[in-house]
Amino acid sequence: MGGICSSGGSGVKPNIEEEENEAEELTVGSYFGESTLIKGVPQPRTVRALGRTSLLVLSSEVLQRLCGEDVLKNASVNTPAESSEPKANIVDDDQIRRPANQKKRGSISAGSIEVKKDWVAPVYEHTPEENQRLNEYFAKTTLLSKLDGQRKDTLIGAFQKKEFANGVEIITQGAEGDFYYILDVGSADVFVSKDGAPAQKVLDYGPGGAFGELALMVTEKRQATVRATSECVCWALDRETFHRVMVVGGRQETVERDKLLGKVPSLSGLSGFDRFNLSESLETREFKDGQNIVEAGSTVRELFIVRQGRCEAFKP
Repeated sequence: MGGICSSGGSGVKPNIEEEENEAEELTVGSYFGESTLIKGVPQPRTVRALGRTSLLVLSSEVLQRLCGEDVLKNASVNTPAESSEPKANIVDDDQIRRPANQKKRGSISAGSIEVKKDWVAPVYEHTPEENQRLNEYFAKTTLLSKLDGQRKDTLIGAFQKKEFANGVEIITQGAEGDFYYILDVGSADVFVSKDGAPAQKVLDYGPGGAFGELALMVTEKRQATVRATSECVCWALDRETFHRVMVVGGRQETVERDKLLGKVPSLSGLSGFDRFNLSESLETREFKDGQNIVEAGSTVRELFIVRQGRCEAFKP
């Protein structure tokens, strides 16, 4: 079993497999379920909430849907041969085991764009119905859902409408990032080319699908191509406004999730595009004091990351 908590914990704690009769406390930033997620290994211990606890959850179904059917097989290369889960301490990013030919991806940051001191957010005219749809899209998008009222209103007003014909590339892999998009009408497919191989479809978007933020948040070019598969209408947010408004708020939630996933050895070799999509697709689950999160012997293929609160792992 493996696990992560988002903050807290100092010093490396003993391997729980070596002290089977002792309960192990897991705080923010600890993770558990890694071996079960990747290899289907039964959970070695029961994990129980100590007080109100919030966890981020990644299922094998979501992992395969977003990263491809071979991801579990490839990820198992980086999964420790012997389970040492849960993990109560996060190692430094530079200590994460990666394949010898795996480059460390650019980190999510504000980037190098220069924002003018006299900058004023653009405002585009929207109908009440369009504003309502944008509000609904914001609520469903991790990057945008945590914004305060003022930043949210600023961003909604700054989204401009763009139309794309069937077959047109809305964004192109390898290009510089210029806009963040939310699909409003139509459908689009996502293609990724790895190591020069022909691009493969990895995902599709319908209304509410958001994309293009990764190239605006990291010092990298576009990681994928998004091609319209029908007549499309998108909401587009320019790079400068994105940086000015997203320097805090909802962006921080996505940054934290991305970092937590990067601490899991079996996921550290994923591309920036794949891990970013996973960070936005993590499910949040709440547990009450004394409630079991997982039970020893469970083979439900899920990875848990402690987001708030604490829990304990023990042999029943």
